[in-house]
Amino acid sequence: MGGSQPFMYNAAWRNDARFPATTFDPKAVTRASWEPKPRKPPPTGPLISFDRHPDAHMVVSHRNNPYLPLGQRMKKWIKGLRNVQFLIRVLEINAAIGSLVLLILITNIDEATGWIMRISPGVAIAQCSYAIYHLSRNASGRTPGSSAAYHVFAATSDLPNAAGYEPARGSSDREAIP
Repeated sequence: MGGSQPFMYNAAWRNDARFPATTFDPKAVTRASWEPKPRKPPPTGPLISFDRHPDAHMVVSHRNNPYLPLGQRMKKWIKGLRNVQFLIRVLEINAAIGSLVLLILITNIDEATGWIMRISPGVAIAQCSYAIYHLSRNASGRTPGSSAAYHVFAATSDLPNAAGYEPARGSSDREAIP
């Protein structure tokens, strides 16, 4: 069968100026990876990096903590006061439900006045429901700021409600009280 090549034409010679010889080296990348990395120059400018997020900095554990942990005695007092608050809120919601029922059952009263008088126990029921929900959960599941915000809310909302429970004393009351 023949000793000639199976191609019809010979390959074109590339020694032409139009086709320069290639210097492709497939091992160049591998040899470059074996070279040691160049050392980074030490920083000479400010030691603050503005390209880094502040939360990405390392937390140093050996720093002194300016806050002292609460003692066991104080923790017991806080837990006891939470239980007392819970008990008071349960009693308060019972009183609010009772006064709302009584105000609903009262007859011979102007309709607008009756609705206005029912607002205060209704608000107290809503506040006490949330307070019971808040105080029945574990306090360690929330941040101290959340608990403090709740107690500020509870104190400011209880003051107007407490004023609604106190009857107004007029001149006729002074004459009736000995």
